[in-house]
Amino acid sequence: FTNEYYEIINKSNLMLIASVVDKMQMQTAYKNPWYAPTVAYEILMMRVQAELSEIDQLSIIIDDTTGKTPKGNEYRINIEKHHTKLKKYGSNLLKKMVFHSFNTQRFVNSAASHLVQVADVCAYGVHRQFQLHGNEWEDAESERLELTESFAKIHTKFRNFEGKVQGWGIVKMPQNINRGW
Repeated sequence: FTNEYYEIINKSNLMLIASVVDKMQMQTAYKNPWYAPTVAYEILMMRVQAELSEIDQLSIIIDDTTGKTPKGNEYRINIEKHHTKLKKYGSNLLKKMVFHSFNTQRFVNSAASHLVQVADVCAYGVHRQFQLHGNEWEDAESERLELTESFAKIHTKFRNFEGKVQGWGIVKMPQNINRGW
């Protein structure tokens, strides 16, 4: 089943885009680091917007998770507020970037959404890749990027430029070295 599921993903007309936040590096690199999910959402949306044309419209579907941040704020409310700010004011990280294609944002139960289930499988692959080989992503000495089994099954579906996904289909924050993986 698992192999067939990945085969369906690879045969589908879709493009994957992911964001990764290294919390420890963020805390080291920035005096007042943003909350990791906020950074992850914004850098993900920046890559999505970069892929779209001026006339494209985008509907964002998010897994309707429950829970609160360490400060007691609802995850969903935080995402909704950040999305609204991005639509209204543009990016906080890249001042000239506006999100003209953003249309609606809706939350769905992942059990009832095939799209969210595919996103979960792909997110797992990215998570495992960075969990096991995250240091190699920016290691100037690495000759080859070792891929986990789950990431290897989907890596060709990520947005890329001339086969390179780093910074195109997968963006890491903070990014210290661009290896062109």
